[in-house]
Amino acid sequence: MQLIAFENGKIISTIQADRKRDYTCPECKRILRFREGPYRHPHFYHLVHNPACSQSKKILAHIHIQIELLKMIPSNTAQIEKYFYKINRTTDIYWPEQNIVFEIQCSPISFHEAYNRIIDYRSQGLEPIWILHDYQFNKQKLSPAERFLRSSTTCYYTNMSINFPGKIYDQIELISYSRRTYKSRPYYIDIAQPKRRSVKAPPISVPYWILKKIKASKILFDGDVIDMIYRRMVLSNELFPKRKDNRSIWWKILDFILFFHFHMIKEIYSEDNKSHHDE
Repeated sequence: MQLIAFENGKIISTIQADRKRDYTCPECKRILRFREGPYRHPHFYHLVHNPACSQSKKILAHIHIQIELLKMIPSNTAQIEKYFYKINRTTDIYWPEQNIVFEIQCSPISFHEAYNRIIDYRSQGLEPIWILHDYQFNKQKLSPAERFLRSSTTCYYTNMSINFPGKIYDQIELISYSRRTYKSRPYYIDIAQPKRRSVKAPPISVPYWILKKIKASKILFDGDVIDMIYRRMVLSNELFPKRKDNRSIWWKILDFILFFHFHMIKEIYSEDNKSHHDE
């Protein structure tokens, strides 16, 4: 489903559209028409289907996530389906105050397309935040694009759908080649609380895959794994004490997982006790 189109060089939304007029797709420049109905969400469609156009691949769940994301961003400062002329890209959500664009992905994507989108947006001074739907992603086997996005930029998952409110979440995971060998419970994030990373390395020792993600993630959000390492100091020097450690990397990773969960459980337990005490 597509929510914007062009008419004589001007952007037209579904609110302004007329069924009797022809419009142009911002991406592939082909003819679009408008349609709606009692059981159909208002949207534009290609008069002649173009499978190469990413705009034509959007499903209802995609539109639903866009709308929910828009509600999460404060002060009504974000725009839906923002088109950038210089790079010929239409982003799902544009947050100008933070120079952030949100890319929602509910369908398969190639490594080259994901890589090119990041390069294009960064060339305009924008940082893309990827949200992958777990209907398609977060399985045992990772596609090259998913593995790249999870390790090389800010990337989360969501389980939102029309019939389920869902959340946007991060997780701890272990990936060996193209297979996910471990994933933790979801850690829900607050989209309204973006933070720009100001330091190059965490104040403690962490496994290589976490360090790589920290260096690649220019923006963090409240509640994600990297933010918890920095802000809450979930880990401590007792996790990886400053001593010569000849253990294998797998033992170190196991330590990381166990201590991470231990500190989170302790934090939740202490907050729960505090709330009961206040009552």
